[in-house]
Amino acid sequence: MINTMKMYEELSETMDSKSAKKIVEMMSYMYEEIQNTVTKTEFNELKDIVKDLSIKVGELTTGQKALAEAQKRTEDKVTELAEAQKRTEDKVTELAEAQKRTEDKVTELAEAQKRTEDKVTELAEAQKRTEDKVTELAEAQKRTEDKVTELAEAQKRTEDKVTELAEAQKRTEDKVTELAEAQKRTEDKVTELAEAQKRTEDKVTELAEAQKRTEDKVTELAEAQKRTEDKVTELAETLTKLVKEHDDTKRQMGGIAQSIGYNLEDKAYKALPALLKRDFNITIEGRLIRDYVKDNKEREFEVNIFGKGKRGGKDIIIIGESKTVLSENDIKSFIRKRIETLKDVFKEEIFPVLVTRSVSNSKVKEFAKSVNLHIYYSYDF
Repeated sequence: MINTMKMYEELSETMDSKSAKKIVEMMSYMYEEIQNTVTKTEFNELKDIVKDLSIKVGELTTGQKALAEAQKRTEDKVTELAEAQKRTEDKVTELAEAQKRTEDKVTELAEAQKRTEDKVTELAEAQKRTEDKVTELAEAQKRTEDKVTELAEAQKRTEDKVTELAEAQKRTEDKVTELAEAQKRTEDKVTELAEAQKRTEDKVTELAEAQKRTEDKVTELAEAQKRTEDKVTELAETLTKLVKEHDDTKRQMGGIAQSIGYNLEDKAYKALPALLKRDFNITIEGRLIRDYVKDNKEREFEVNIFGKGKRGGKDIIIIGESKTVLSENDIKSFIRKRIETLKDVFKEEIFPVLVTRSVSNSKVKEFAKSVNLHIYYSYDF
């Protein structure tokens, strides 16, 4: 009797269980038939045939699976090829455009080649200059060799210096011996410092207690500081009001001073021609005015009193300024900013004059006289 279970297990290794089961059933049926119709030898031959058939059926099943998978891969590949074909067509379009750009580039390269040829000509000329430079370098080499000789002599001097350094080394060693002795003294000093450290620690304890008292005091000061800040805030507000009032007063005073100055100048325009004629024989041509004048650097500034005149047939330029109260600094500023600045602008002689209501002290008159500057007072008008 055949072992159907073993046959089933062996066939299942090479084919699916359903096919293996079917074959085993067929073989079992055939075995029963053979028992009745064939010899054992014939049965064994038939058994081998069935086994080969089973193997081939398994191979066929495996082949069918492989074929199905290959078919799937083929379909996927066809899809990829279709997409690749699309990309190829797009690439061909890009290549056509690139070809156009290449042709344009070739044209540019031809032009660049022309420029290169021109550059080669320039390089040939540069080569000539290089050869000339080589000749110069040969001469420089000669000078270098001379320098080497000098360096050899310097080396000799260096060796002499080394000898001196050796002697200095000896002196250094002696110094080290002295330092060793100093180290001993330092160690003694460290012992003293240790004792001082002990005293310091005691002092720190005292300081800690003092710190506590200080912290208490700081708390009191913080409270006082708060009260002070509140007071400062009040004072700041008051000061702001005072500053505003001061600014208002200053503007008012400035306006008054300017008004007085203009009033003084207006009177001077009318009175000065007669006074200058009387005192200095200067005849004013036209009239005195307030005007703007440019210096040699084309900078424009105001001149309070400006006019032209003559004295003894000689042209005169009148440059003047008014001050409510005249000081020495005002005179110095007038000379520096007006007279010195304008003396190179006018060819004519500059006649400086100042008008004022009063002077700051008795020395102002003497100073004005010393710098040849003429003062007129408001009461002269």
